[in-house]
Amino acid sequence: SSLASTTTDIPDGYNLISAQIASCINNPSSTDLSSLQRFLLSIHDKQPNSTLSTTMFLDFACQIREEGALEVLCAALAKLLMDSEKPEYQTFPSELISRSWAKVSNIKNIDTDMCISTLTRLLDHCLSMAPTNLKLIALQAAARLSVGNNEGTIRLLLSAGALITDGFSNVAMLERWLDSSYYNLVKACMNVGAHIEVSMLCCLKSPPEYGTSFQALKRMTQYDHLHLYYPLFWDVNLLECAISQHHKKEEKILRDFVIGLMQRPENNENNNPDLVTRTQNSKKCAFLRTMYHKFACQ
Repeated sequence: SSLASTTTDIPDGYNLISAQIASCINNPSSTDLSSLQRFLLSIHDKQPNSTLSTTMFLDFACQIREEGALEVLCAALAKLLMDSEKPEYQTFPSELISRSWAKVSNIKNIDTDMCISTLTRLLDHCLSMAPTNLKLIALQAAARLSVGNNEGTIRLLLSAGALITDGFSNVAMLERWLDSSYYNLVKACMNVGAHIEVSMLCCLKSPPEYGTSFQALKRMTQYDHLHLYYPLFWDVNLLECAISQHHKKEEKILRDFVIGLMQRPENNENNNPDLVTRTQNSKKCAFLRTMYHKFACQ
């Protein structure tokens, strides 16, 4: 009903898709999205005779206030891009996109550049309405990555994480945010050469992804804000790897600095398990706050 109330003064062509969006909200497993998919394809068609403009579509979409309806629209656009079979769109998160939805016909006619632009603009509107919707955040991150906007992806995920976890202080919410954000955040950091951040992010996972983490440490340089991050290492295995790397590179000052960190009482593996957990959680949150200020507050 709230969807209907926001779409009363719209062109006739939108009435049909409004009904289908409402139907999909009530029945998320529905396979009949043909009308909505044909509509979206028609306004993102390579042919010059497209009858409905993306501008009009976005004007229509930005009238919608129902989160479920916005999710359906975003999912349908993402499905178009995935059906195009271009590799950059195949890593879109599947949480919003029903596996039962049929593949769009005539997909070869789609203008994917126009479609991804519409999707990112629509997601900006969605996240202004629902800034803590983890599904929409993950989709926007994947969309930005698909066009090479790595720094924008990092800022999006860290800003959302700070909001959702109360400034990276709520450990329980931190795990939920990380579950939906980890892959895109690590990939974006790899793409911008944020090696030490990658190494630490990989150790936030349970179990830690030591292979990727150690490889990232091998690529780091002495200009990677090491003195900022090293005191926040919560995993002794990372400290040991860092000592080894600095020793191989004959970076004696950095090697001795990390050895000093290893000798701190807080890094004693024989400490009380509860104390170890509290210390690790404190350092994890401090790391993400530091990373947030580095990337998202520029």
